[in-house]
Amino acid sequence: MDAAKLREILKIQYGLESEDDFNEAVERSSGVNLGLFTKPLERSRNGYKKKAAATA
Repeated sequence: MDAAKLREILKIQYGLESEDDFNEAVERSSGVNLGLFTKPLERSRNGYKKKAAATA
């Protein structure tokens, strides 16, 4: 997809007509939670299995 097509989609679906509109929307955004795409790792130490922090 080229930049012109992406700009058209942003204008039609989200009302973002300029780069300033886009930047303001990004600043207001709460971000993306990537927790869905991670899983805990299991590590063995002295025969015990312990779940470590999730990594991406």
